[in-house]
Amino acid sequence: MTLRPWPCRPKPLPDELLSSWIARTAVANGLTPGHFIRAVWPEARVAARDIDHVGPRHVVERMAAGTLTDLERAWSTTLGSFSGFLFEAHAPADGRHGGTKWITRTRIAGGIWHWPGQQFCPACLAEGPAWMRRSWRLALSAVCPRHGCVLAERCGHCEAPVTVIRADHPGQCHACQGDLSLTPSAAAPWEAIALHRRHESILTRGWAQLGEYNLYSTRYFDLLHYVLRLLAGPRYGERLRTTVSRLWGGDATPPVPPVGMTKLEMLSPADRARLLDLAARLLPGWPYRFIGACAEAGAWQGELMLHFPDAPFAFADPVRRLLHNAPYRPSRAEAVAAAAHLHRSGKPVTTRALSKLTGSGAVRARLHRPDASSVTAGPEPAPSATSDRRAPPAPRA
Repeated sequence: MTLRPWPCRPKPLPDELLSSWIARTAVANGLTPGHFIRAVWPEARVAARDIDHVGPRHVVERMAAGTLTDLERAWSTTLGSFSGFLFEAHAPADGRHGGTKWITRTRIAGGIWHWPGQQFCPACLAEGPAWMRRSWRLALSAVCPRHGCVLAERCGHCEAPVTVIRADHPGQCHACQGDLSLTPSAAAPWEAIALHRRHESILTRGWAQLGEYNLYSTRYFDLLHYVLRLLAGPRYGERLRTTVSRLWGGDATPPVPPVGMTKLEMLSPADRARLLDLAARLLPGWPYRFIGACAEAGAWQGELMLHFPDAPFAFADPVRRLLHNAPYRPSRAEAVAAAAHLHRSGKPVTTRALSKLTGSGAVRARLHRPDASSVTAGPEPAPSATSDRRAPPAPRA
């Protein structure tokens, strides 16, 4: 093909992915996506990369020129367009694995996706025309709020991961040519659907309100990502899930990560839907439900902040105030008052007696002894009339 506009020039549909746009453009011009890619980009291995995540500049610019589409609109089909709203910076790994938070991970070798990264809603594809949504590549999305179902990630006929640019049509499986709209789907938890709709609003306006805290959308999603990792993690996950399920409902079934992988982005949509449902029950009334669940699970300030050093203020402030579990150490005034109490009671001021009242830490620090630096010398008292001190002798003449 030449650099002139192509005969058929479909524009990106709402929330469409770059790979889906390429596939629809190929079909509209009478080619399969594979033949179209080899004809337009013969020198580049476009089909062997996660082009939605990487978003190669030459691919986006050629699609914009070939379909007479505004370049900004063309860039909005890549996952990098979520920068500043979902994550601060888009840093994809130009290889087999994606590296940006919230973007589903893939394993690509020889142009074949060996691990599913593309999610889809079968009911949405059945409504036609079929196209892949940009939000379906986010780990944040595990349910379809329109149809109330959990997203799928494999063909319902052959269980192959969905690879749009290797299929003959965006709604078709590349491995068995089966119709992806016939893939079975499970009902989604209601709380996860409500949370998904709230996230759509947050991404649109760029900020969120969490209890009494207002924060940028990127910081809110950083906080949510850490909460989901806590719920899925091996250290506190089981106790947190059990606590939330017992107090506020939800399914406490543990997620099943792939062998050797623990990242949230590698979990299945069903596992992430359950975690989002539990998170939706923790966020109301922030931070008190979360603080109570963490205290019951034994997740205290030191451990939580250790693994979340750049936590937003909406997380760090309540955790440091309400989940601080260091041993109590009384003030110097309290220790001195305890010693005075023992004096008034006629009891000896012993280490054991003070430890019962103030704790052994105060005794070891000698807090019961007045601080010499805090004692100020008052005016010297005048001698009384009955003093036996003799006056200094008068000087001799």
